[in-house]
Order: sequence, then structure tokens, then C-alpha cells
Amino acid sequence: MTHRARPLAATLLAAVLCLGPLVPVLSVTAAPDSATGPDEALIRKLIKGMTIEEKVGQMFMTYAYGQSADDPDPAMVAANQAAYGVDNFEQLIDEYHLGGIIYFAWSNNVNNPTQIADLSNGIQDGALSQPSEIPLLVSTDQEQGVVVRVGPPATQFPGNMALGPARGAANARR
Repeated sequence: MTHRARPLAATLLAAVLCLGPLVPVLSVTAAPDSATGPDEALIRKLIKGMTIEEKVGQMFMTYAYGQSADDPDPAMVAANQAAYGVDNFEQLIDEYHLGGIIYFAWSNNVNNPTQIADLSNGIQDGALSQPSEIPLLVSTDQEQGVVVRVGPPATQFPGNMALGPARGAANARR
């Protein structure tokens, strides 16, 4: 592990140490009157089979640099190495068992719809190849208005600052 990856590893270790005693309570205890069914049984079985590292990793969402799950671009690899001690999204998911990924323009994740779809499919393939087979939550900082990460041809909406002064819910619905 590189010296730059140690802060993330230290944070994950601290989370494991702090949250470790709570995991059995949080992951197995159900309210006595809660509904039971095949989904609940499947979820309980899934959680019971996870390591503590996988459980803690599921609570984290972060970004990575690159246009694809295994982007070989030397600049993207260097940025990921500096941030996490891994080369790409796939290695980040393998190493830290993440629960989610967030896309940003500055990390070269949102260039066009086809690229975004390919990246999303690639990281989901990586997540589903993990022992827990849990898909990732994928998000982006898309507030509209000034903050737009996914540009055209995606629909562009006005930001809340533009809608708020109009003081009309009907305007927000148009």
C-alpha cells in the first residue's frame, strides 16, 4: 500500500473499529412486527455472509478518475494512485468494497451519454463480480442551473435559484 492510500485505509479501519460492535445489531436485528418474506430472508443471508470489510465498504461512496471502469490513461492511473493507491474504478471496488460511486466532470467521468453508460455498466460488472454481488449506487452532482455535470443531449432544467423567486410550484412543474 502506498503512503497516499494510507489515509483512506486508516479511515476505513477507524470506521471498522468504531462500527464493528454495532454490525451484529444493525445487520441482523429486525423489529418484532416487521414483515417477513423471501426478500428479507435473502437480505439477511447476504449480510450474514459478508465480511466486516464488505459491510463497512458498503457505507462509503466516492469518486475515481477515468472514462471507463478500467481506464488505462496514465494521467487517470496516476490520479487514482495518488488518491487511493489503485489504478482504476475496478481496483477501487475490489479493494474497498464500495457501496457507491459519484461522477464528476473534473474526474473525467461524464463526457457523453455513451461513455457514461459504458462506465456505469463497467463499474456495475465489477461490483457484481464481488462475493456479495451487490450493485453500486451510482450518482452525480447534477443540481441543474449552474451545476450541470451531464450536458446535452440530457434535458437541462433551471436551478433552484431560478425557480425559487417565482414563488410558484406550477413554475417548477413546467
